[in-house]
Amino acid sequence: AAVSTEVTYVSKPSDVFPEKLQPEWKKAPTIFDLKADLHAAKPSHDTMVLDIERWRDHMHCLGEAAPKKVKGRSSVAPKLIRKHAEWRYPSLSEPFLGQPTLFTCTGRTWEDTKAAQQSMTLLNYQFDTVIDKVDLIDDLVRAAVDDGTVAVELGWTQIVKTRTDQVPVYAYYAVPEQETEVIEQLQAVLALKTENPNHYKDLPPEIRASAEESERAQAWVTAMATGQMQEVEVQYYEANHPTAEVVDLRNLFVDPSCNGKLDKAMFTIRSFETNYGEMKSKGIYKNLELVPWEQLTLPADPDHKTHTPQTFQMEGKARNKVIAYKYHGYRDIQGDGNLVSIVATWIGDILVQMEETPFPDKKVPYVIGSLMPKRFSIYGEPDAELLIENQTTVGALTRGIVDLMGRSANAQQGIPKGFLDIPNQRRFENGMDYQYNPMLGRPDQMLVQHTFPAIPNSALDMIALNTQDAGSLTGVQTSVNGDNYGDAAAVAIKGVLAASGKRETSILRRLAKVVSRMGTKITQMNMSFMSEEEIVRVTNDKFVTIRKEDIQGRYDTKCDVSSAEADQAKSQKLSFMLQTIGPKVDFSITKMIMASIARLDKMEELAHALENYQPQPDPVEEQIKQLTVAELQAKVAKLQA
Repeated sequence: AAVSTEVTYVSKPSDVFPEKLQPEWKKAPTIFDLKADLHAAKPSHDTMVLDIERWRDHMHCLGEAAPKKVKGRSSVAPKLIRKHAEWRYPSLSEPFLGQPTLFTCTGRTWEDTKAAQQSMTLLNYQFDTVIDKVDLIDDLVRAAVDDGTVAVELGWTQIVKTRTDQVPVYAYYAVPEQETEVIEQLQAVLALKTENPNHYKDLPPEIRASAEESERAQAWVTAMATGQMQEVEVQYYEANHPTAEVVDLRNLFVDPSCNGKLDKAMFTIRSFETNYGEMKSKGIYKNLELVPWEQLTLPADPDHKTHTPQTFQMEGKARNKVIAYKYHGYRDIQGDGNLVSIVATWIGDILVQMEETPFPDKKVPYVIGSLMPKRFSIYGEPDAELLIENQTTVGALTRGIVDLMGRSANAQQGIPKGFLDIPNQRRFENGMDYQYNPMLGRPDQMLVQHTFPAIPNSALDMIALNTQDAGSLTGVQTSVNGDNYGDAAAVAIKGVLAASGKRETSILRRLAKVVSRMGTKITQMNMSFMSEEEIVRVTNDKFVTIRKEDIQGRYDTKCDVSSAEADQAKSQKLSFMLQTIGPKVDFSITKMIMASIARLDKMEELAHALENYQPQPDPVEEQIKQLTVAELQAKVAKLQA
């Protein structure tokens, strides 16, 4: 009798992530060697941190960017940079999130086509279910717009646990060749196992055991339960998926000698917050008992930027937050001049991890992109770098206008002294009829009504000029409408919008390159770390089984995005083409163009319906056509006769 179970046997975490802390390296780096790289990168890193904090202060009007408060004066601060950023966020995130699939994999040869399709299915499934695609793209776009640079750290989470299952014991019997009906049933069950695994699991256990044993033994057998149960310890994946996190640039140290190319960086170091319980649960760290967990605090490390309040501190060894540093870099660990990619982690002065990089590409697990790139620098610039002077000027003019209006005695009335006696003055103040002395003058001439002063046109013109200049610098047009200014102005404004769309498209291409690199790295990790079979839901009734050996191919992972302006321009061109060809062209061509227009307008259901639409012929017209053909055939027969 053989044992049948539904749980897949998998490898232990140590098979993927070695647990040995001190490898047998001839020239293993010490913690002082690793910290030397950290201190070497600190000067250039601190310069970048100062720029980022300056940009953030101007965006939110904080710190030195906030106007000085003077008694009796306005301290209003218009957020011009923030306004441009809020317009920039949706225009950059919607092209990624507004399409059903994020990645497209194309095989380089015909042999790689199947692997590319399988990898594309798995990759899009992971970003739709395992990785929160919406939060990731929003964080990515906001980091790029706010700081000018976005850095994404990629990793892999693998948690393997053991449990004891009660499994039935089956006895297997060979199926005679003449039992064709049973053999056909087993063949259908094996086909269902590949095509629809979820439905396969709903079948009775005896049928599944028969199919699995037939597949293993390469002979048709049937299973019969013996009535006995057996305890079996099985390992299973509680979690086995990639991770992607947008990191704070202020806590990421990059080799300053890479000249803007992350692939040429010799090391990257990231500081992060953790605790004893979190690190122990991962099972890949050592020497944790040597770390003084309760003595270390977050404010004690000035190199780490945290959003946690400095007054907040958790109690207990397992929960107390500390700062750890993770090092990814290339070192000569054997003393033979060959660089090997390693990963190391330390807390305080204690090394808790040191091993060769487990990632298959043997590179740093980061992807970096920029909003506006700078030559020979890995860091870019945000729109704030261009708008600081405009925001300062608009703020000064706005505060002057507010002071001009706020310091006026609006709605106050001035009455000449002695113009009204005391009883009539009280009646006047209470809104009642009153008597006045006509010898002193009329009330409408004597009473002074204070109002807001007129705002100088020069101030309004300067604000409009700086706002327009800000739109020209960034390409973000917050309010443009040329319909009220004639055809010439409308044409000019359309040209401005077209130029803004081109600039936005260039930014989208850079961000799409970041996302495509993420897909490439995750695909390589899928080849190395994924379980033997990942069941991916493709549609409501069709499933694809992806095996590790099926995605071992050579193909390109792309993230194709397009701005709304570019899609609208394509849609207009296709609409004009549809009008040009007219109704007499073959309907299949018209259907293709209409489906393309619907897809550009993000109407996927309509596009799918158009592509699969087959017009049904009118029975009356079909009968008329048949009679017409019969009439012509009769005429031809008569002429021939």
